[in-house]
Amino acid sequence: MKNKFEKINISRLKKMVQGDDLVADSLILLVKNLKKDVTKLKKNLEKKEYDKIIELCHKMKLSTSLISLDTIENEINQLGKKDHNLDEIKFIEYTQKIIKEIEKTIK
Repeated sequence: MKNKFEKINISRLKKMVQGDDLVADSLILLVKNLKKDVTKLKKNLEKKEYDKIIELCHKMKLSTSLISLDTIENEINQLGKKDHNLDEIKFIEYTQKIIKEIEKTIK
């Protein structure tokens, strides 16, 4: 099956499901969930609800790893830690980078 999302590397996902046709459905579900998560990230950033961003990033780590979104791996890992030592400016920059990269990938 041709990868409908050219920018997304699904090799980890294919390996996980051993080449089953479930891959396409799983990818679509992952993308839908990531779109919802990006919307939540934006709202939480706007409201400066940083604890919610931390929780959401922790939840998103697996999804972004499965589709090899390595460009934001460091940022999402940092934000997903409750004990991160980021100042507010760096926290906002990381959140904005995550939003931008995910939106660019899942257009």
